[in-house]
Amino acid sequence: MKKYYPILISKQGELTAIQHLTQDVKDNICPVIEILEEILEKKIRLTKGMPKDTPRQKKYNDLLEKTLYTHWSFDGNKIIFDFTYFNFANGKFEVIKNVINSLLARKVNIIFAVQSNSEAQYLDSVKEWIKKYKINVCIRISRTIGNGFDGCNKDASELLERLNISSRNVMLLIDLGYANKDNFDLLFSTAKYATLLLTQKKKDWMGIIISSGSFPKDLSEFKTPNSVYTIKRYEWSIWEKIKKDEDFPLIKYGDYGTKYPIYEDAGYAGTISIRYTVDGNFFIYKGQKTDLHTDGHGQYISHCKKLTATEDYFGKDFSWGDMKIDEISKETIKNNKLVTGSAGTWVSISQNHHITHLHEIL
Repeated sequence: MKKYYPILISKQGELTAIQHLTQDVKDNICPVIEILEEILEKKIRLTKGMPKDTPRQKKYNDLLEKTLYTHWSFDGNKIIFDFTYFNFANGKFEVIKNVINSLLARKVNIIFAVQSNSEAQYLDSVKEWIKKYKINVCIRISRTIGNGFDGCNKDASELLERLNISSRNVMLLIDLGYANKDNFDLLFSTAKYATLLLTQKKKDWMGIIISSGSFPKDLSEFKTPNSVYTIKRYEWSIWEKIKKDEDFPLIKYGDYGTKYPIYEDAGYAGTISIRYTVDGNFFIYKGQKTDLHTDGHGQYISHCKKLTATEDYFGKDFSWGDMKIDEISKETIKNNKLVTGSAGTWVSISQNHHITHLHEIL
């Protein structure tokens, strides 16, 4: 078992974040990648002179495949694929199966997350991969999946039978979801309850991961632009309680980093803001939307200048994300996305720093 399980989405920003981790960090973490079918396709650019409203065809996008066989095929690698948000109705699963077969052949050690409501075609494929590649499996459990935490033992037992796999080759992911000041004590108790249930009859699981996240759904509650806000990291508060409790065997830590635990595709342009993780908190450097501020994307430069001037900044040598923050802080303030990067760039920067920091303190 690795020591840290960051839960990420299969979008370019988060894939870039793991590309730029140091090898020491890669060796000690196992990303959980929530697969979206959109990662498998990209729009073909319009030919010059064609009307802008011309429907654009799509072609296969090899970003996921290329990222993993280039950056995650090292000795001892582990990565979990989770299909919670995957749309099985549009035929894309056949495409991802080809990607998976290619990656497994290239020695990318994929562990498949399954749950009680997983699609039959997915479970059938996982069973085939188990037989062919002797892979491990991760059973994901949450309040909203199957029989919830009360019925997690039943759900886990049925999945073991369905896949014809021993608990010795299975890890458990207890996903607590969104944590805040009102529920983090309850979530700790829930984690303890589910762990005790799951280890009553079977004590030979590979390990148990407990995950949650406290980053909000959006930044709308932070009203004043050009301000710095602090959010307590309640997932870390839960973890600190777990470490002190003797009833938790073989527990490993997982979180969602600098994003909300429940994925929703944002269909709007957000503010120019940056997110930065320290031990027990997130810092938010809040800006405005580009059309509401004269500096536009240049607000990123202002935020970086402020952050690098504080004692909270880890220094340019700490991670790739911190190096990028330092580089951008030295730019002249101007509305130039080529200099500051886009929102996706800042997902990469914040998650790369977050993962590196969590690797350091776990």
